[in-house]
Amino acid sequence: MKQHLYLVLIVFIVFLAGCVAPGKIYHLTPTEKYKISWFSGLEVVKQQENDLILSIAFVENLPDMVIFSADITNRSERSIIVDPVDFYIEYDQCLLDSQFVAKAIDPEKMILAIDKNIAWKETRLKSQKRTNLIFEKSDLVRDISADRKEQDELRDKELDQLRRQGKSVNELSRENEIVSLYEKKQTWINQSLRKTVLNPDNSITGKIYFPLNKSAQKIVLKIPLDDILFSIDYYQSEIK
Repeated sequence: MKQHLYLVLIVFIVFLAGCVAPGKIYHLTPTEKYKISWFSGLEVVKQQENDLILSIAFVENLPDMVIFSADITNRSERSIIVDPVDFYIEYDQCLLDSQFVAKAIDPEKMILAIDKNIAWKETRLKSQKRTNLIFEKSDLVRDISADRKEQDELRDKELDQLRRQGKSVNELSRENEIVSLYEKKQTWINQSLRKTVLNPDNSITGKIYFPLNKSAQKIVLKIPLDDILFSIDYYQSEIK
């Protein structure tokens, strides 16, 4: 009877797992007023104001953010500061969310948050390894000193083996999490557009990250550079 109930429960869980709806994919397309060029599969909008040139392209939407790639060229005779925290998006025709303006995600804050997370996880991993070592030593002492029957010894060895396997899997999982965080940190360091003094006749390229607003049908990307405000309009659509 119990086996039958377990079988029904497993079938029910598998059925529920199969009923999970796939995640939605959103795409941004520049409005018709722009002359589009293509680079590596991306639709690039290029704008020039005075001696500043901005080339911007939508890259992808992640579950919680939208990503652009930007190339900024300074052809003026003076240096300018490029800081992504000054960039923002205006959402239009939002039916569900109350947020209409969102600032770009600060790469420096993201890198710092990842560093803190790494430090916390590494501390927990070291603590876990010390605890495991203490238990292993206590098991060794017990095996040497205890005078038990053969069946008890066999049972204890099997339990110890299962426990050690669980510890190994747990440690490996934590180590993989730490490695993943280091990789994520390197992505933010190497790929994101970070605060920079852009000297004359120099360019800078990097990714800009914004919070995703799924209910927006149109967005306006705002890029302030020096005393110039670049503005690019996009349509947002769900890919079905």
